[in-house]
Amino acid sequence: MPSSDRGHDTRPKSDGDSGPGRVRRSLKSLLAMATRSTGAFSQVLFAVAITRSLDRSGAGAALLYLTAFAVGSATMTGGSGYFAMRRLSGLDRDDPTIAFETRRLFRLQLGLAAAASLMAAIVLATLGTGIVDLPRGGVMIYAAAWWVSSSLTTISLAVAYQCHGRRHLIASVWFSHIMLPLTSASIVAGWAAWSEAASIRALDVVAVHVGVAAVTAATAAGYWLTRVRGAMREASGETVSEPDPMNIPDALRSCGSFWLMNVSQLLMNWSPFLIAGLLLPLPDQAHLGAAQRVAGGINLILVVATFVVTPRLRYHYARGDSAALRRTVAETARVLVPAGLAATVIAAVAAGPLMSLFGEGYRAAGGLLIVFALGQCFNVVTGTVNQILTMCDRESVLKNVCLASAVGSVALGAVLTYAYGPVGTAAAAASALVLQNVIAVTVVRRVFGFWVFDVRGGPAASVEKRPASAIGESG
Repeated sequence: MPSSDRGHDTRPKSDGDSGPGRVRRSLKSLLAMATRSTGAFSQVLFAVAITRSLDRSGAGAALLYLTAFAVGSATMTGGSGYFAMRRLSGLDRDDPTIAFETRRLFRLQLGLAAAASLMAAIVLATLGTGIVDLPRGGVMIYAAAWWVSSSLTTISLAVAYQCHGRRHLIASVWFSHIMLPLTSASIVAGWAAWSEAASIRALDVVAVHVGVAAVTAATAAGYWLTRVRGAMREASGETVSEPDPMNIPDALRSCGSFWLMNVSQLLMNWSPFLIAGLLLPLPDQAHLGAAQRVAGGINLILVVATFVVTPRLRYHYARGDSAALRRTVAETARVLVPAGLAATVIAAVAAGPLMSLFGEGYRAAGGLLIVFALGQCFNVVTGTVNQILTMCDRESVLKNVCLASAVGSVALGAVLTYAYGPVGTAAAAASALVLQNVIAVTVVRRVFGFWVFDVRGGPAASVEKRPASAIGESG
């Protein structure tokens, strides 16, 4: 591979690396973490730009659209993204066949995304013909914009997952979490600054979002073509033969397990907000959307840490190195536990001022932020539990855990939102998150022999290296 392709490789080479080598990898990891932090703040900045440019009803509509977009784009991407990331993470960085593997995985990703996009289009067309009783007009315009932006974003996410698996972490987070929200936020904020704020509507924000999604997808595709073609030319110059064909049935089964796991996680995290979209007025949804995004700042601690750690978990597991796997989890816990507790205390004490960033009318949503923060605190403290199960070929177990939590989330979301309004929605989302993590932590303890929040780094159960053909990873 070209040397430029290894610019942000954070995978540990060996336990006996020299001091300068460890320093270089630490600096690269810090840079990747800073980039991932920028991605999370970009989401918040977009929400702030919306709430400060639109009235509360318009902001509620725009934020509800973005919630539906987050669910739709991830659902259309399916499990192929996780599958590609895990498969590439298990390969040595100097493996000359990685370019061929990248190409065949990209074809699989886009094929499954296209099928999911087509199914979504059929559903929307069915709704639009009146077979299902749904108000037409504005709702269908939002739905069409949702379909276009979600379909386009599957391309960006496919590239981002591959970059993550190959340790190109900065490129990964740029295409998945920075370019779209940050560019959209800049356009909306600039529009509001140069025109009458009242002239901006929710549909205008949606139109900006769709346009930027198209540009992001084109940029990601160009990046992928440039990098992969260069790597394949180098591999051809070394007379490297293409690896054995992928076992498609096994790959599809694995992608199916990842997809069910992902959909269950999406339902668990977002179903209370989608239910609130049906039951609550738009101003209340604006409060919920803003509070949830601020609470996401607590989860940012976990996201940043696991973003760097996830490929390492797969690397150690693929080699049966249980000591290195346990050590990586303990080192991560030493950061996550105190940081998560501290961030939750700050969010609880400064809930009102934090919410006022979205506008003075949002200060009253400080109580919602506290409820969300409690759920996110537990999520951060339990750390890498989901990544351990995913990277260690236990995605079917995590799928069942998330499915049970999703059922609880839907039930709690409906009951508590109907009974208590926005506070009930926040309580349902936090409770589902806690439930999922409690079950997953127990599973990891039983299977791997340690608690994910144990900072001591004690012994772990033996981890056997899985064969290459396991879980759809032949070839």
